[in-house]
Amino acid sequence: NATFAAHLFTEFWGGVGAWQALNRIKRNNMVQWIYKAPLDFEALLDEPVGPAISQELRVTLIYGQRTRPQTSRIIDLLNDEIPAAIVREMQGADHMGPFVFRDRVMNEILRHLKQR
Repeated sequence: NATFAAHLFTEFWGGVGAWQALNRIKRNNMVQWIYKAPLDFEALLDEPVGPAISQELRVTLIYGQRTRPQTSRIIDLLNDEIPAAIVREMQGADHMGPFVFRDRVMNEILRHLKQR
């Protein structure tokens, strides 16, 4: 059932208690979105970067020090594909870093925009 799937997804990425921490509206939004989650992962994993993009794309890859191994692997793959990539590890952050460490993430984004 979609509610159970949304619950598991939220707890996997956000940690134990993440589902309970969401208000009713956010839980309902997650339940509505959960059908799309497999499509997002499929697109992420099956989309080739290609040489034109990897040579021209300027990116800063931000990840949390305590993120899931799956996310670290994606960062490694992108870093290998994009020679000009800058990798920033956020100390103390997990996968939910953009929400928990919003200001630090925003500062990294601003730094990226100023450098490019």
